[in-house]
This record gives sequence, structure tokens and C-alpha cells, in this order.
Amino acid sequence: MTSPSLQTANPLVLDISATPSPVVVRTFQDQDVERWDRFIQEQASATFFHQIAWKRVLEKTFGYQAQYSYCERAGRIVGVAPVFLLSNWMVGR
Repeated sequence: MTSPSLQTANPLVLDISATPSPVVVRTFQDQDVERWDRFIQEQASATFFHQIAWKRVLEKTFGYQAQYSYCERAGRIVGVAPVFLLSNWMVGR
């Protein structure tokens, strides 16, 4: 038996090197939807696949388990990592 595979979209990250505050990695929670999508809308390289709507599509259609995380600095999202835990005939368990 193999372990479930992790699949991720391209993470989006801002250049935060000039800001002295520490970066904190947080697990996405339902109350983060607006902040997450606002961050995505502000990124020129973002696509629909980074939005929470796509997360919901994959969860409802394929039963994928989202393991979304984001980086926050001074209360502001500065990077996201949309990751899914997959277990199906194509990638195994």
C-alpha cells in the first residue's frame, strides 16, 4: 500500500524581503476565503485555479482533500500554496 499523493498548483508569492516582520505559515480556514481570493485577484500571474471556487469544484466533483496553506506577514497574506491530497486509480493511494 502506498501513501496518498500530494499535488499542488504553482504557489504565488510576493517579494517580502524588504519587510522586517516575520512570515507565519497558516492552514487555510473557512473564514480566510475573502482574504485568500483578494490576494489572488491582486496577483498578475494568478489564475482561476488558485481561487477558492476551484478548491470547491475539486472537493465536490472528485472528493479531493484540500490542504491549503498561506504565508502571512503583519496580518497580510503574502503567499499561498493550494495543495490537494489525492487518492485515485491514476496516482494510487
